[in-house]
Amino acid sequence: MSDTVVSTTINIDALLNSADRYEDKSIPVFEEYILNQIKNKQFNMEASLALVKLYQFYPNNINIEVLEMLLAQCLLYLKEQAFNLALYMIPDNMQSSGNIAKLCLLSDALETAHFSNFWAKVDDVKPIIDKIPDFENSIRSFIAEIVMRVYRTINKDYFGELLGLKDDELLSFIENTKWKIDGDNVTFPLGSQPVTKKVKESVQFEQLIKILQTLK
Repeated sequence: MSDTVVSTTINIDALLNSADRYEDKSIPVFEEYILNQIKNKQFNMEASLALVKLYQFYPNNINIEVLEMLLAQCLLYLKEQAFNLALYMIPDNMQSSGNIAKLCLLSDALETAHFSNFWAKVDDVKPIIDKIPDFENSIRSFIAEIVMRVYRTINKDYFGELLGLKDDELLSFIENTKWKIDGDNVTFPLGSQPVTKKVKESVQFEQLIKILQTLK
């Protein structure tokens, strides 16, 4: 970690622990920090939520582009409920219109394990997610983790539908794992399944697993 990143982190930690975190003058500081976090594929949920809270306090200061990028990054942290926590502080009229409404549809698709619906709608916010490094692969890794908890073997085409991949793209994705292609199926060898480390995550995964099982 560079000295600049360390210094910025210390400054943000100090800000989060001060009364200034609730002042409108802190909005540009949080915005710059969040954009740097996104660029470097890092995530500080407390800082992200602090910015959304400031937008709630000072609606005239909302930077819609930053807010949309922040929410898109939150989709990558479904287990932490980051998107829903941020959305709770956003006015209903903003939730139901524009790109934020489209991001809400993506969140709903992920939370209900309707993964093919997610990929059908993701291009609607492509200008936003293109600004989030490795967004689609991160989502695919999340989906694959859920799938491996439901299946030992899955039809290759159906798996591709869940991942939003076809043909060579799907094969390339599989080749970077320990999974095996057996005819029309993909097999997840024993030991390749992820291990749940947190009780909170386990409960959320159990809910998604049950939903995906009903869709089999």
